Amino acid sequence: MSYKLDLGAWNGVFAVPNLLIDKYLKLARGNEIKVILYALRHGGEELSIKTIAKEAGLSEESVEEAFEYWLQQGLIERDGRALVPKEEKRTEEIKENINTEIKTPLNLKQEEKSFAAQDTQMPLPSHKFRAVRPDSLYVAKRINEQEELRNLIAEVEMCLGKTITPTLLSTIVNAYDDYNLPPEVIMMLFSYVKKIGKTSTPYIESVINEWGMSGVNSAEAADLKIKDLDDKSIAWKKVVRIFSMEYRSPSKKEEECAYRWIKTYLLPEELIREAYERCVNSTGKMQMRYINAILEKWHASGIKNMDELIKSENKEAESRKTSSSFDISEIKNIGLFD
Repeated sequence: MSYKLDLGAWNGVFAVPNLLIDKYLKLARGNEIKVILYALRHGGEELSIKTIAKEAGLSEESVEEAFEYWLQQGLIERDGRALVPKEEKRTEEIKENINTEIKTPLNLKQEEKSFAAQDTQMPLPSHKFRAVRPDSLYVAKRINEQEELRNLIAEVEMCLGKTITPTLLSTIVNAYDDYNLPPEVIMMLFSYVKKIGKTSTPYIESVINEWGMSGVNSAEAADLKIKDLDDKSIAWKKVVRIFSMEYRSPSKKEEECAYRWIKTYLLPEELIREAYERCVNSTGKMQMRYINAILEKWHASGIKNMDELIKSENKEAESRKTSSSFDISEIKNIGLFD
């Protein structure tokens, strides 16, 4: 028996790379296939995670994780904000680099010991970074050989209340092997992202990178980091309320500004609101950089509340008035009326 596909109304078709079927059909899960097919259908269009999630019947987190899966597999790569097909030549170069240059953490540790014996005066690097994220074969190998890592993954699954995706597994191994984050620190990190409701793989990766680069390698350091993140979140929520904005996640600069105004400068709400209103009156919109410049100036002048601001500006106005007024008798003396 044979089958024939009669296109009929399917005249509008889109291309699916052979590699997607030949290599990934068996390996990829339903969500990954859904997302890549939707992306191929809308090639060249500007698509948001929210739109794809709605059209594909998935959560936004699932869409993000699906794209991370295809990034990891090397089928696509990032070019600025866009996702583009990965060149076959470049893929082969990366594979060659992995085979020739990347060593396992165990080999690296042996080399570090040898290096330390040669020169004990030179400090060892605190972190070891891969050229690319560990692939599924390496992840499986590490999980199989490291009981502590297996236990950690089981605890993370219990914390999140769901099965960990291959991409997130890779991220956890990356945190454990390359950033040297202890299991208790990794668990504190996952407990934190669960508490704030940000459990997407890209966000978790960004937190792991920040903690790893900041040297958060103990429970005490993680406690301080979480307190700092909580303070930043509280400061931003307070600024959102002062500005009467609809809540949204802040950019890094916005978060830093809010933290500085609320936690560092200890500025009262009335002063922050005044800076906001002056910005909107002058520019017609809310601009964090403009507001920050105003508040930085007031802070540098030692102004701590509205009463001090009014007194300071009245004094400045009086000073300008005095300096701009003319003494008629003095003008006569210099002969301007002659």
